Amino acid sequence: MNAEALKQVELVSQMKWTLLILGFFSIQAIIWIVAISLVANDKSHAVIEGYDAKSANWQAELHQQRESEALGWNAEILLGDTEDSLKHREITLKLTDRSGAPIETASVNLTLFHTGHASLVQKLLPTEISPGIYRAQARFDYRGIYDFTLTAEVAQRRFMYNERQFLNQGKQ
Repeated sequence: MNAEALKQVELVSQMKWTLLILGFFSIQAIIWIVAISLVANDKSHAVIEGYDAKSANWQAELHQQRESEALGWNAEILLGDTEDSLKHREITLKLTDRSGAPIETASVNLTLFHTGHASLVQKLLPTEISPGIYRAQARFDYRGIYDFTLTAEVAQRRFMYNERQFLNQGKQ
């Protein structure tokens, strides 16, 4: 082989390897773009509202939890077995003090979300239907674990309660 032919073979070889490497980089870039767009549009990857404030003020949050536990109040969250045509289900809350007496005239807030769809938060204001019994309706579109956060306030006393429940009905 003469020098000119060797240069031609070397140039073709360099082009092949350069294109192969650029091809790998292009494929990797496409994979990254697809992965980022999938994660960015996934509703299960969401920041829970107020979570950053809780972490920044963790000592105050712990103090509030201890005060809430010191009240000795108890909560029970019961989900109705049937749903209406809009997929709403009745939620019944039972609030009692340490002796089992009902907690009456409380200002109650209930926040809930499916753990796989954390951006779909429902905030409810249950109404008292009888002493210590509060009721609200919520939509349960998905089967799986729901996170419930309850706060109840009576005469400057604040009770906080968290619970997770598994619902075996709805979409996957």
